[in-house]
Amino acid sequence: MKNTFMKSGFGIKAALAAMAACAIGCAAAAGEDVVKASQFGWNGEDDTAALQKALNSGAKKVVVDRQKGDWVTRPLFVRKSNMEIVLEDGVTLRAKKGEFHSIVDSLVTIDKETKGVTLRGEGKARLVMNKADYIDPEKYKYSQWRHTVFLRGCSDATVKDLTLLSSGGDGVYVNNAKNALLENLVCDDHNRQGISIIAVDGLVVRNCRFSNTYGAYPMAGLDFEPNNDANYCENVLFEKCAFVSNATSGVIFCLPNFTARSRPVTITMRDCEMSWNKLYGISYIGSENDKHGAVSGRIVIEGCRMEGNGSRPFLLRNQVGTIELVVKDCVIDGRNVSKPALRLDNGSYSKNLANVKFDNVKILVDKAKPYEFAGMAGIGLVGVEGALDVERADGTRTRITAEKLMADHKPRPELLKFQSREPNYKKLKPVVPFAKLAKPVKTPAFRFGQTFMQYVPGPGEYPIKFTFGGAPKSGLVATIRARSLGADVGEFTMDKKASEFEYVIRHKSAGPNLYIFEVAVDWGKVSVTSPWPGCGTLAQKGIR
Repeated sequence: MKNTFMKSGFGIKAALAAMAACAIGCAAAAGEDVVKASQFGWNGEDDTAALQKALNSGAKKVVVDRQKGDWVTRPLFVRKSNMEIVLEDGVTLRAKKGEFHSIVDSLVTIDKETKGVTLRGEGKARLVMNKADYIDPEKYKYSQWRHTVFLRGCSDATVKDLTLLSSGGDGVYVNNAKNALLENLVCDDHNRQGISIIAVDGLVVRNCRFSNTYGAYPMAGLDFEPNNDANYCENVLFEKCAFVSNATSGVIFCLPNFTARSRPVTITMRDCEMSWNKLYGISYIGSENDKHGAVSGRIVIEGCRMEGNGSRPFLLRNQVGTIELVVKDCVIDGRNVSKPALRLDNGSYSKNLANVKFDNVKILVDKAKPYEFAGMAGIGLVGVEGALDVERADGTRTRITAEKLMADHKPRPELLKFQSREPNYKKLKPVVPFAKLAKPVKTPAFRFGQTFMQYVPGPGEYPIKFTFGGAPKSGLVATIRARSLGADVGEFTMDKKASEFEYVIRHKSAGPNLYIFEVAVDWGKVSVTSPWPGCGTLAQKGIR
């Protein structure tokens, strides 16, 4: 026996230890109430096997106990119901460097059909990933889904008392979950969101902080963003949470993928802070669908404070009235920005902005207007209730009633009766003599693509520039097909390695022509800059 151990590279002590570990593991598999992860081994280099065995053991409680170093792991899956996973004080569960190459690899997935799983920490317990590596295109394929904790089709899950750091996606990603509780979490330095809600029925998020999100759009603290109209956001409560110092917004309601076929939305944000974000405290984008109509429901924003945000505290867009939106007991602090603190905007839809109730809402401003309204010609405000109480730095106080808001922005339906027609491209000419402009013309940055046109008067070379922003760290950004009247010119793509692309129109034929660039955007936003007159974006079917 001794020779056998020696030939196999084992000592007697190691063999006995292995036999002991096996015996403990077998006992755990038989159904112990409590097991420690270290019973299955620990080495601080790759502890995946030990951790997964502990999770699969059938024990009612799995303790990830403190060792001399971190617990280092590849993706872990919780597939047993009615169990508690506890990270002891001082424990760091760390994603192994060089792993997580699948674009959907998450650190901990509480998997579908599990019930009653609790993942919690004691004291200073952390789950840490390697964001800097994941966003490096030399090391990893682009992804915005390498999450820290993924609630995937589970029910009655609890995640609490943990710090979640530096994922390649979201701190917490919730999809097809039911009756979940998130409590006392710090979600910091994530790539896409602190937390994303795709589909959930029954979710309470309490005393959590979502901060310093930066990397892949939308880069918010929280994003409600269903993938399709089969998803749902029902019975959701965020209470006493902070959404702070994120690269775009504290909270995003992105609801266009919901339609009238979706289950009604019921969301409450209560006693939360949305502050010091680069753009907005809250960015609300409602639901509207030309074919299926908009989702119904009720969203309440109550007792919240928005201050110190870089662009404006509250952006309210595309609220067509099927959702009842209540803003109650809130402070919208716009004293640090030059733009109006509240923007009411139905610019994307040919419907009135409707069904909003302001109840004890205070707007703080310096010199800027307290609010502004933007919409298509003919669009107005209807079904607005309550009032906005405005306080200025000089102590002046005024009240803007809902009746005044609607009177100042009455709908004019007669202005919506217009038609567009196909342009006669051959007759399009610049409205000024053709000569290089002193200041180039730049289109807005279009997220969903655009059709850009450029007139040329005769033979020559005419450079124009394509620029993108908000793109991923790697991967295809846009495909651009260029054509002139009567002939295709070619196709090219843009990616992160070439954030600006100069395209030179080489026109050889005698006489003028029109060049048309069909820009299809996969990620990010593309704008076009031209130093030549006779250019623009085709908009006969609307632009986004």
